[in-house]
Amino acid sequence: MPARLVGLEADELRFAVLAPGKPGMLPTHGRGRVSLHVSNRAWAFEGELRRTGGDIRISRPDELRPIQQRVSARIAAPPGMTVLFSVGDTVLRRPVLDLSARGLGVALLGEGGEPAEGAALAEVQFTLPLGPPIAGAAAVRHIRTLASGQRQAGFDLLGLHGADAKRLDAWVRGQTRTGRREAAQRAVQAFADTRVVLAANGTPRTRVVLDATLEGVTLSAEALDRDLTPGATLEAVELWRGEDRVLRAPARVLDAVVHRGRPVQVELAWCFPPGEAVAAFVKLLERVR
Repeated sequence: MPARLVGLEADELRFAVLAPGKPGMLPTHGRGRVSLHVSNRAWAFEGELRRTGGDIRISRPDELRPIQQRVSARIAAPPGMTVLFSVGDTVLRRPVLDLSARGLGVALLGEGGEPAEGAALAEVQFTLPLGPPIAGAAAVRHIRTLASGQRQAGFDLLGLHGADAKRLDAWVRGQTRTGRREAAQRAVQAFADTRVVLAANGTPRTRVVLDATLEGVTLSAEALDRDLTPGATLEAVELWRGEDRVLRAPARVLDAVVHRGRPVQVELAWCFPPGEAVAAFVKLLERVR
């Protein structure tokens, strides 16, 4: 049952219930288990509770136990996705810009009645591309202006039904994996005519480029590349596009992916390439992105 902390007293915490649910679901007394969420952290405790009007009072805990929460990626919302929510007696529908398993980024239109930062929303409802609507409560964590000029409210979702929370988390993780696969495929196609030439321990090697940025390059590794371990420094790494050398600079091994004792992928970081080389490299990235 979602509730907002509204008061701290000598020996009690006072909560205002946001969405009491069906009649009879609001407890009147007894011992309760509480999870307290502040920003991206959460704690659990137990205490004696009693109901006073629309509030619930819980005895102050002797100990707060940290709750380990899954880190959820934030992804772009599906086209046309909206969220329905109430601010007082006003019901609003607004576009969803992005979402994670724990919250929504909601577009604000600058009209009257929109929620303020810190507001508690007793009823929030939205629908994923598959399945029934997901309903709960929310708190407006922040309101900020994006680089595009669009004002966005960050909704922290509260009190989702267990099945809905799992469905949202699974959908976000599935979309994240799909996005990463598609990005990797696009990168491989973009750099199909790009290669790296390097020398390690006196042995020249040519490797296929999987991805490249201004910070470094990721390349396909072979059995000979077991000496490319994290921290190793390469004095000269050349990046070629077709018959043109785009960049020549020292590099450092950031990471190496090994499968069954065999290296399959190596990530390099550039070490202070000269300015003119950076300019040529930027032009390459502009062509392939």
